[in-house]
Amino acid sequence: MANKVTLLPSQHTFLIEKNETLLEAALRSGLSVDYGCSNGACGKCQAKVISGQIEKSGFQDYVFSEAEKLAGQILLCRCIALTDAVLETREATDTNEIPLQRLKAKIKKVESPTNDVKILHTRTPRSQRLRYIAGQRVKLINAKNDQRSYSVASCPCDALNQQFHIPYQPDDEFLSTLFDPDQGNLSVGIEGPTGAFILQEASTRPILFIAYNTGFAPVKGLIEHALSLELSQDIHLIWISDNENGHYMHNYCRSISDAVDNFFYHPLTIDAKKITDDKQVDQLTSNISTVLADATQPLSPLKQHDIYISAEPDISKICENFFTRAGADITHLFLETPSS
Repeated sequence: MANKVTLLPSQHTFLIEKNETLLEAALRSGLSVDYGCSNGACGKCQAKVISGQIEKSGFQDYVFSEAEKLAGQILLCRCIALTDAVLETREATDTNEIPLQRLKAKIKKVESPTNDVKILHTRTPRSQRLRYIAGQRVKLINAKNDQRSYSVASCPCDALNQQFHIPYQPDDEFLSTLFDPDQGNLSVGIEGPTGAFILQEASTRPILFIAYNTGFAPVKGLIEHALSLELSQDIHLIWISDNENGHYMHNYCRSISDAVDNFFYHPLTIDAKKITDDKQVDQLTSNISTVLADATQPLSPLKQHDIYISAEPDISKICENFFTRAGADITHLFLETPSS
């Protein structure tokens, strides 16, 4: 039977299974607790036991002073909970509280759901996991030491594994090096995180995610984070694509919609030919505004929603203008413009 752990001062709670460490359970639940090595050496995941029965589950190199032991200090990565417990520990609530990291990750798998999108799966060492808040981005560094910024398309609740959705063109030298096994793509450098496109966890307002093409990447991370927190408000995803195959994770989104009562998925496709003049800009604006008006009409009033927009800059601006005109609260509009 799982035990309930409450963290102070945040009042966040999570369930911990038998033989699961406190750190593993907290991360699985989407909480940004402070940690470093994950093996009992660095001492960054310190916590103070306020109540409950906590048991040490493995050897640790980090040594507490006698005063710290008497005060109930423990390491989250080396302890399990035998009963419900209350702990006091550090949690990152802002992007400024996450340190910049540089590490090497193993390339586990590269998927090609469409000809122009690749999904890169990476895995970091257990001793050097990537810390980030869902929705943030990192720089990927290829074998030639070239780098490019991409949003992490997965939740930090799986601290070892990351996913990236990469717009792909075969003549892109950076990507050719990144994906070519003859050029050393067994691993990739990662530097980050950066960015402030993160979930407003304290808000109880309904959530509306707008993603355009591979702008779905950070939105996917936010959705997974919201689900790990078991938020009770309605969550709507409007995923706009400019081609028939653009919803490259359609089945994934449908499966969440089928399984989660308060999650609603709206895939939309628009005509977005290459823009060469102002007339085509106006037409694109009209196309996007029309599909957004139809999709959001049942959600009114929009001023009551937190709205997250992830799209290339021109598309993001069109969406922002639409929601501003539609009465959305501009203080609750959050924008991300992923790199292409």
